Order: sequence, then structure tokens, then C-alpha cells
Amino acid sequence: QETFVMFSRDVAPANHDNVVALFHRAGIHPHTRHATRQWLTVVALVAMRMGVALVPATMAQAAVQGVRFVPIARLEHPTVGVLAWHEAAPNPALQTFLEVAGAAAAR
Repeated sequence: QETFVMFSRDVAPANHDNVVALFHRAGIHPHTRHATRQWLTVVALVAMRMGVALVPATMAQAAVQGVRFVPIARLEHPTVGVLAWHEAAPNPALQTFLEVAGAAAAR
């Protein structure tokens, strides 16, 4: 019976469809009242008691007051994230970023 906050489909169709599919597999048909364009906005609306949301685990690091982040156990189809960069445009920070992202992904 909760109101749900999520990305609008026109902004992030893959994310929207993945979240909706996850709920449908669980037999839940979410009532979406708020569709946003940014993850922090999703979390801010949750903090304002405007609904609940599924967000990436990294959003817990935003430390938004009044929001509780609960990991989902046994997620059968997690969303996969990828890094992309133009190989002909080297950036001095790229190697450091790749090392940090690789270490975080290994956790």
C-alpha cells in the first residue's frame, strides 16, 4: 500500500523496467506517485515521507537524515553497472578511478 518513488521511465527506461519487473516477480504492483531524474532526489523524497524506493546501495553513503537503507537479500537479478571511457582520450585521473572502482566492486 506504499507510494513508490523511482526514476521516470523516459529518463531511465532500463532502470524503470528492471525495478517494475522485480516487483512483478514478487507479486507486487507498486503505486508510483513520484518520478524523478536523479537518485538523490529519490532519496530526498523518501526523507520527506513521500514514499519508499529501491536505490543503489551506494546511495546509503549520501547519509540523508531520516532515511533507512535496508539491503535486499537474495536478489535474483541485480542490476549490472559498467564503466565506459574513450580509449583515445587518456585522463590522468582515469587510472586512479579504475583502481578505486575495482576495489569497491571486489568488496
